[in-house]
Amino acid sequence: MLRLPSYVKDTTDFINKLRNIKLQSKNTYLVTLDVSSLYTNIPHTDGTDACLYYLRQGNNNSRLSSDEIVKLLKLILENNYFKFGDDYFLQKMGTAMGSPVAPAYAALFMGKFEEEFLKDSQLKPSLWLRFLDDIFMLWDHSLEELNTFIDKINNVHPSIKFTHTISQQSVSFLDVQVSKGKSYELQTNVYVKETNNHQYLDYTSCHPKRCKDGIPHSQAKRYRRIISDDDVFSTSLSKLREFFISRNFPETVIDSAFLHVSQMSQEDALRPQDKEKKNVLPFIVTYNPSLPNIGNTIHKYWDLLNLSKNEGVKNIHNNYTPIIAYKRPRNLQDFLVRSRFDTDSDFTSHSGGCCRKRCSHCVRINSDLRQLVFGITHIMHDNVLASKV
Repeated sequence: MLRLPSYVKDTTDFINKLRNIKLQSKNTYLVTLDVSSLYTNIPHTDGTDACLYYLRQGNNNSRLSSDEIVKLLKLILENNYFKFGDDYFLQKMGTAMGSPVAPAYAALFMGKFEEEFLKDSQLKPSLWLRFLDDIFMLWDHSLEELNTFIDKINNVHPSIKFTHTISQQSVSFLDVQVSKGKSYELQTNVYVKETNNHQYLDYTSCHPKRCKDGIPHSQAKRYRRIISDDDVFSTSLSKLREFFISRNFPETVIDSAFLHVSQMSQEDALRPQDKEKKNVLPFIVTYNPSLPNIGNTIHKYWDLLNLSKNEGVKNIHNNYTPIIAYKRPRNLQDFLVRSRFDTDSDFTSHSGGCCRKRCSHCVRINSDLRQLVFGITHIMHDNVLASKV
């Protein structure tokens, strides 16, 4: 998949591929294509043939033969059962959404599809890049010829259809707004959907402080990677600052993160970081704001392992670095939502007080308000929702 000529790994990779491109004329069309429901519209035979095609080109670094890999792939595709309500279903076409094999499978199918189509096309785009089912291309021919090109690609395969956007000014691809510059270069900006209300994690949320403090920095650096114009970047950063303030982030946290990123150029932000690879030993604990600094305690006494007479324990001390890994606690959704919907539950709902001596809400219970959601009895207070399973 990585060797496909059109392959785009992510936004950073896409911008790096655009940075040195010069348009051939001011009349160049910016075009995006999107495959409609790609995952569920790939016939098993066409998908496995595409995988076998690339495996036989020397891309197989597995101990299994190409035919054995395809046989296992067919086993996955042809046995995708799922349950809805009390009925079981078998997916006969396409690959399951969320399957680990789905992105590579779909990318290889599209790779063979576009290779065959572009090879047979008399007029070709000057640039063709693809991220799974999203395609960005530059077209240097007439609009009429472009429409003919799109009509042809929509008639290549009975189940693969494309929607498209054509512009001589600007188009969006992934989270990037691509537009023409005055010197025939391509300029990039952050693309924000109209429905995006910038609901970043609220700073009062039950998350580790380092996790929350890292959000302004990561978002500012994302802006720096995408936005090619320095003046536009400064303006966008000011707007971003207001979004974080509305989410109760301390101004000191925002300003510290933004100051660090403002000193970077776009090239600096796009450059991959060389991180030292370490063997880490995670200590996993459910996060709670009242927890002490467990990391400091572990590091304080870590060298005691070296005093052990057990060689295995000494090996852990010498070759691993301890880290704290937090997992989130159960939230309200975990209590209320279940993956299986039980339509025939004989569970009887009732309401009542919690009967705790120190509860100040039991006297305010509305005895007439009863609600049953997925087998959970809810005790409704005027301003409190408690639950009993």
